[in-house]
Amino acid sequence: MITAGRFMLQSRLFYHMLQNRALIDFHNYKISRDIFVIVVIGGCFLMSVVHIAMDIFLPPHAGVQRLTNICTVYLVPCAIFFGLYDSASDVERHFVPLTKFYEENPLHAKVHLGASELYLEEELKSASVKSRQRTRSAAQGDTYSLNQLLDETLKVAQPYEGKIATASTPLAPVAHRSKTSRNLFKGLWPARILLDPRLDDQDSIGFKHAWLAFSVMFVLIQAAVLVSLVSSGLGELWDAQADHYPYGTVEVNGSHYEHVGVGYCRELGMKIPDGYYTALSNLVAPPNIAAEPPAPRRGLAVAKISAPRNAKAPRSNAAAAKRKKAQSSSRSISVQPDVLPYSFLETRSDLNPLKKKRDPEAAALEEWHHDSEQTCAKHCSSNPNCGAYAVDQDKCTIYLKVAGQAPQGWSDFIERAAAHQGPAVVQQTNGAYGVDCWGKLDGQEDPHEYMGALVCFSFAAIVFMVAVVAIWQLRKHVLE
Repeated sequence: MITAGRFMLQSRLFYHMLQNRALIDFHNYKISRDIFVIVVIGGCFLMSVVHIAMDIFLPPHAGVQRLTNICTVYLVPCAIFFGLYDSASDVERHFVPLTKFYEENPLHAKVHLGASELYLEEELKSASVKSRQRTRSAAQGDTYSLNQLLDETLKVAQPYEGKIATASTPLAPVAHRSKTSRNLFKGLWPARILLDPRLDDQDSIGFKHAWLAFSVMFVLIQAAVLVSLVSSGLGELWDAQADHYPYGTVEVNGSHYEHVGVGYCRELGMKIPDGYYTALSNLVAPPNIAAEPPAPRRGLAVAKISAPRNAKAPRSNAAAAKRKKAQSSSRSISVQPDVLPYSFLETRSDLNPLKKKRDPEAAALEEWHHDSEQTCAKHCSSNPNCGAYAVDQDKCTIYLKVAGQAPQGWSDFIERAAAHQGPAVVQQTNGAYGVDCWGKLDGQEDPHEYMGALVCFSFAAIVFMVAVVAIWQLRKHVLE
């Protein structure tokens, strides 16, 4: 946002100067020559890369899903930011080209540019201080317009002649080269002219209102980012300590579980740990509910087709059949309830006919599945060798840290797991639909999280420092 504010100020000053037959040569800002960006932001980015490398190469190794999330959420946006930042910081690249300036009125553009002078940025920057003092003295405490301030600035500033004194000749023509700026905040100096509190023209008042809205948005965004980074750092510190578990974990019989993802549990590289399984009906007895259509709601009148009073025996000829069909269609439009759609016969609340009552069969099945999932988690908690468990629609699967035999009533996996040098660690899932994988947390201290907390706090310090320096620079240029 500092770059956006710098772009707003320099662009507005450039076009106002162009109307007054003055061309400004702004310094070319290069991110590779900004010590602040290289040391501070580059150093913090390097620490974050080290934190990611620790997750990859040190146990427990980060899985494919976590690496994909890191690349999508962090590394790719950072690469795009550094790639576009250098282009966005070059203000002159985004100015209107000469062809566009000539399109509307070529004759006027030729005369206007022929009478224009080139001014260097440092010349206008130093002249703006003297010109504002002179304008305020001439106004005697009153307000003035932006054009008056710009005219006085151009009177004080010296245009660039394209010559330099040498030993052989007093003034020798040389090729002009734009200087390179090494400080992003120095590009905010046009605020001294454009945000002068004594400007009274309507354009300047409107721009100052727009800049105030931009400043409020800047402060709010910086505050939100700062709070987010500090809270993330505190969360990393909490997770790094022993017997401290991240937010969102579930406790079952003294053990804490973290949701790994949707699908059956897998190790790094989609390896299947050793384990065993059983049906959920072996853990909790399923509900015994007779499947029958629900009764219609009270007040639902279902009309029956009534036969005529003096019914005669039906005739077998075709004319009698057509006559009977016409009479049936003209008597009533109601039908028997056994041909109504099932959703129409669902039980509804007597007080609110538009609100459906909960299906008792579905509620019983949902409660049974929840109890079965809790029983599966309790079994994993009772087994110190259990590292994770997965629950699908009708099966509980236990994944072991070290290969072992299934207890009574459980079935071993058909395929035996490959040999491990250490305990198996569930890091990812296979993405199977309708299955949830939960990993058991050991509650041990995690040194990786301390590095993550350091990265978060470092970025928070950068955000705070950038906000303070930007506000101080603008206040200095406007109020000096």
